[in-house]
Amino acid sequence: MNKEINKLAKTINSNALILVGGRPGTGKTILSLKLASELIKDTNKKVLCISFDSSPESLHLRIKNVLNDTVISNNINIVHGFNTKTIMEI
Repeated sequence: MNKEINKLAKTINSNALILVGGRPGTGKTILSLKLASELIKDTNKKVLCISFDSSPESLHLRIKNVLNDTVISNNINIVHGFNTKTIMEI
């Protein structure tokens, strides 16, 4: 799966908006975090992740535990829900 994510990350414009949707338990969160990880590594830019399911704290914990990557954790901004004020501050 990592090879496919690497290939996908290389085809994405660094200014793209990517929406990931699907049924519960299908791997949306881990796919999104792995894709964000690759984009950060490839472009050296920050990534904004808006989650309606998980809190920013739980997602940062998953990044550290599942991806084992503190560099990614420091370069991804996670917002819970659609809080326009928080997004504009980032």
